[in-house]
Amino acid sequence: MFHPHELTRVGTVSRFEADLQAVATNSMVTGQVRYNSNSDLFCPSIDGYHV
Repeated sequence: MFHPHELTRVGTVSRFEADLQAVATNSMVTGQVRYNSNSDLFCPSIDGYHV
């Protein structure tokens, strides 16, 4: 659903979790991704929007 990205955890957690909620309509996908730890997120540039 989302463009590939790279996640680096900066904080330690006993169990890593991620949650993705998304809706696709025609050529657009909108949604939210959440991680349960303090993290750095790297998103390569794409031909479009990635907020």
